[in-house]
Amino acid sequence: MRTAHLLLLVGVGTMVQVLCPKPADASPMEDTSLGGAVFTGPTSGHASSFFVNPAALGLAGRGTHYHFGASAQLNSLYIDRDVVGVDGSIASGDPASSHTPTPGGLIAWHSSSEQNEAHFGLALYTPSVQRFPANEPLLGYHSEGGQLAQGMLTLAGSYRISGRYLVGLGISIGYSSLRLKFARDSVLDGGSSTESGINSDCAGTPCGYENPQAREHYDIEVGNSFSLRNIFFSAQNISASVGVAYQLPDKSWLGLGYVYLPGAFGKLSLSGTATITRSPLEGGGQELATAEIGFRMAQMVSLGYRRAVLSEFDLVTSLRWQDWSRHDQFDIRLFSGQLNETSPEWMPRYRGMHDVWRLSGGIESNDRQRHRIGARIRLESSSGAPATANALLVPGGSATIVTGAELRVADQWVVGLGYELGWTPRSDDIGTAFDPRQAVACVDTGYAFDECGAARNGRALSTASGSYEQLRHGMVLSLRYDSL
Repeated sequence: MRTAHLLLLVGVGTMVQVLCPKPADASPMEDTSLGGAVFTGPTSGHASSFFVNPAALGLAGRGTHYHFGASAQLNSLYIDRDVVGVDGSIASGDPASSHTPTPGGLIAWHSSSEQNEAHFGLALYTPSVQRFPANEPLLGYHSEGGQLAQGMLTLAGSYRISGRYLVGLGISIGYSSLRLKFARDSVLDGGSSTESGINSDCAGTPCGYENPQAREHYDIEVGNSFSLRNIFFSAQNISASVGVAYQLPDKSWLGLGYVYLPGAFGKLSLSGTATITRSPLEGGGQELATAEIGFRMAQMVSLGYRRAVLSEFDLVTSLRWQDWSRHDQFDIRLFSGQLNETSPEWMPRYRGMHDVWRLSGGIESNDRQRHRIGARIRLESSSGAPATANALLVPGGSATIVTGAELRVADQWVVGLGYELGWTPRSDDIGTAFDPRQAVACVDTGYAFDECGAARNGRALSTASGSYEQLRHGMVLSLRYDSL
């Protein structure tokens, strides 16, 4: 009982820290079926254990298991965005909204040894996937669409050291891809000049900021090379997961898992192509270029606790940390191709994320039941400061309700269905870190070091300040076959 009381106190304390000190939002770039849905986590014998905690594969039961899962998220974003006038003043702009679907998936096979001491298997899944808002011109200077995705093939196993200890290890090969589509205000490169800057002529009036006549469009698509040498033998594509699980004397379970994604230990550098559509001010037309984008991904540590609370139900809690603070920017480099002298060769896009803490707790039917139900509440700490809000990252206080059920439709077949709903209430006066006036000041001072900090880290873009609200829906559908 002392252990249970200690874990309860830790959980309550962490919940207070999550709720009170700073705003929160959903974890970025994540497939919610991997550890966030019911019946998953560091103490659950689920196919997601390949990613979350490979030691928990040993809790899946005897026999051979096949898992086929699909997930989908719908992020609805509502923004009242501010704009910068020709005189440099900031005023309220028109409202904008975006509804962005994001798919994911998990296919896995795992099996136990005859004595049930060892479990091993193979899984293919999408640990990181995020689609960016599209088809909303008011958000275009930050996003006109695209996505970041990582697919991962994992070979993992667990071994029971004694009646109470399980250890696990997974080795993964990842494929990463990134597509960024955005608009660029071309006259910012000219500062306040009357020849090429914000005071130059756009159809008879000063161009100012975000004039459609000066709007360029970029479509950049990069990824790992599909060559066998690059996929299987490049260090940046390799990742690993390790974990332990321990059964306490009161029959409850503790689980601890660690995983790092490709790009967590060293910067991912992906290559591809860029298509640039010139602004009407420069005559329109398209240019092609070679592109490279560098960025960092996160490590993850998950701690879970499970214990029986009723004859048919378990209490399930978990605490997770991800170090997204290393994901500071998309470092975009353009070269060769058909670039002209006015096209930038370096365009950093600021991300500025924070480490993310997630606390989850709920109740679910134990695995001895033919039909299972479950529900959880998830709370997360902020993945970014309010000032860094934009169409790709929306901070704000948030909680997510998760429900799910499993139905054994035959002796060996199980159908699962899950749903989650998260809401980020409206936040005002955020997104102020992005300011196009910083780009103008940098040029006007002859690129003085002290005046160009925002330009160097990718914040000297069209303003993102305004009011934000977000609603998230998530669905998980799975089919599992158990041989025994």
